[in-house]
Amino acid sequence: MDESALRTSLNRFLHAGDARAMEEFVATTRPRLLKAARRIGAPQDADDSVQAAYHALLQP
Repeated sequence: MDESALRTSLNRFLHAGDARAMEEFVATTRPRLLKAARRIGAPQDADDSVQAAYHALLQP
């Protein structure tokens, strides 16, 4: 999924409440975010870090 498609999925979730769009966004971005989180911090904290990133993204 390219950047434009990711942005569209996120916007569909934020503005229309499309849960499937958020599932697509997370499924696409999570592996790359986990890889980055494992490189820059403690590997055991990667899941929590990624979850916190999604939470921050969804804050108004």
